[in-house]
Amino acid sequence: MVRRYFIIVFIFSWFFIPQKADAQSVTWLAWTYDDLNGEMIQIDSSGFTHKSVILPKNSNDTYPYNVAVSPQGDRVAYTLTNSNGDVALYVYDLVGDVVLAQFYVPFSNAIDSLNFVARPEIFSPDGSQIAYAYAHQNEWMLSILDINSGGQVVLQTSQQFTGEIPVPMWFDGFTVHVTMVPLAAGGFTSLNSFAWDTLSNTWQTTDFFPVLNADIEPRTSEVIFPALDTRFNDRTNDMLGVGVHYNSVQVYAPNISPLPFPFYVDEINTIDAAYFIQNGERILLQTTQIDGDSYGALSVVERSGAVAGLLPYENLWIERIMDVGDGFVFSTSTTELERFFPTLSGVNSSAIVYVSTTSQIQGNLGQVVFTGIHGTNPRLVWAQDITNRNLPDTTSWGQVGVVSANPPQGVGLSDSFVIGDLARVTPEGNGLNLRDAPSINARTLRQLAEIEILEVVGGPQTADGFVWWQLSDGAITGWAAAGDTSNLWLEVYRGGSLPPPSEAPTLYSPSPNQFIDATTDAIVNFSWSDTPNAEQYALELDTCFTGSCTTAIAFYTNDPYYAEDLTKYGFGDYRWRVVAIDAVGNSYPSEYRNFTFVDSTSSVSPNNNAPILLSPQDGDTIYAFQLSYNGQTFPLVFEWQGMSNVSEYVLEFEDCSNGNCLPLIAFYTPDWSYSVNLFDFGYGYYRWRVVAANAASEWRYLTFTE
Repeated sequence: MVRRYFIIVFIFSWFFIPQKADAQSVTWLAWTYDDLNGEMIQIDSSGFTHKSVILPKNSNDTYPYNVAVSPQGDRVAYTLTNSNGDVALYVYDLVGDVVLAQFYVPFSNAIDSLNFVARPEIFSPDGSQIAYAYAHQNEWMLSILDINSGGQVVLQTSQQFTGEIPVPMWFDGFTVHVTMVPLAAGGFTSLNSFAWDTLSNTWQTTDFFPVLNADIEPRTSEVIFPALDTRFNDRTNDMLGVGVHYNSVQVYAPNISPLPFPFYVDEINTIDAAYFIQNGERILLQTTQIDGDSYGALSVVERSGAVAGLLPYENLWIERIMDVGDGFVFSTSTTELERFFPTLSGVNSSAIVYVSTTSQIQGNLGQVVFTGIHGTNPRLVWAQDITNRNLPDTTSWGQVGVVSANPPQGVGLSDSFVIGDLARVTPEGNGLNLRDAPSINARTLRQLAEIEILEVVGGPQTADGFVWWQLSDGAITGWAAAGDTSNLWLEVYRGGSLPPPSEAPTLYSPSPNQFIDATTDAIVNFSWSDTPNAEQYALELDTCFTGSCTTAIAFYTNDPYYAEDLTKYGFGDYRWRVVAIDAVGNSYPSEYRNFTFVDSTSSVSPNNNAPILLSPQDGDTIYAFQLSYNGQTFPLVFEWQGMSNVSEYVLEFEDCSNGNCLPLIAFYTPDWSYSVNLFDFGYGYYRWRVVAANAASEWRYLTFTE
């Protein structure tokens, strides 16, 4: 086993980029770009910096805000504008560090397409060509440039100036899909989109890119975008002239329909953007309240249109969101993130955050994997998995059904549900049958109770004089009639088209990481907030004596407090949480909190089976200049003594800057060392330890400062 020492990295990291200790944990790569200085930085999913590049320019040129990185991540296209208004397109080799192509726009003060959209898909799939457009007072021109020949125009089409510019959105190697963007100021409900067939040099109207923030899954030729669909409730007038109510997400799925169709509808909020995430298997939505002040709420939606969960971010200005295999990454300013990650206070840069969506979604903040140096602004411009993954299921899209406002005579009533809505059983619907098919003769799965809430996952279908909707309670899926000719049995739950907020308790005491001495407090008092609609609480208490936590016992109570003598369970580290349970059995768990229960009168001998820590030393102060050079940051190597018959170690890292130590992250590795980029967490006071074979080392403390 190769062993690396901190002192070696400290001396030599000034001259080379060190190798990552746990390469197996790397799942994706990304590029960032800073328009202040033209610097691009390549990082991986662990936050490790692989390369830093300064894009070349002339002294009187200005760096652009946008750059486009090729699908393979090896080339970048950007435009430079000089003091005379001359515009030039550069394509730079990020591997060989050389300019591959240059194209000079023949007019001064021209507007080019990279000002609007700069995404990998404007390159051909192999990265050898790029679609590029510019507009001038006399005309606009759309070109295919060959990069390998230095920027030679392969094919172009132009028109006399129409007050628009064709912005390339997707170049599949044969067809360039463009959105026509008016150059005049003003808001537009939708834009015209066209497809330029470069083989026949023909031009035809399409419906695929009516907005600039459409997202593409190029492997399956699928496109998603927010849109105003007039078949559903339009609240544009309620927005008081500040926008359009984008009430649906449309999908172009060529294997299902030649035209876009809605797979998700929100008749209450406006949908700002939609992104493919998790290898294209799920969709991330950004929504803004029309009736409130919340913006940028992030929800994860299945291709069926069902809501998988709501992430805890809102009122956060996100600059870029990009798909990776098991979730997504995004960039924003550290100032914006401070309320979610307090350790970023004072960093004053940009951060890259990675969020896995394969398991828990509700309450999942993800983790900060990279931050720029103080005063810089490295924004995410490209991300990609490093392994090939299976294609998403292109047949799994749901199509939102529309209930007629005037159903046929004699057919029962129905509220205006859409797939993904929540349906609540009305008082008249108490005892409603949930059946295995939309028929009064179908088998009854169970009966529904008044005020019970279920998710709408299918329908509508009309049969036996009723409008039927397919509903799911999370365990059973079946069909229920929406009402008779006089009464609704199901109604849209107006808590929002997203799931209702989890009414999870707020924990009061013990406080995070509190030390409780059995000599004075053998009976520990637990307390939390009394949440609305909670019929009962479950206090879950776990013992964490060996480094991993196991459930000790659960206490049930109707009150927002409980007291228990913990001496019967032993001394050491504990964690606890409270689960609120409502009348229909829905559970709303709080976060976990840790505390330590000790007996100050006893002496505890050290665990001889725990790893022995080597470096850094307890009480070390690590200065930022030791871990950075020429705009690059380097990780600090944590080392410990290897143990026989141990296949995995856990490096636990906690933030103690505010007096209490709060868990930040745990790193898993088979090696005797692990590299951590402290810039990801910011300046502060930290502690660390290593757990192996159910035994934990002592804690060591360090200070990271300027």
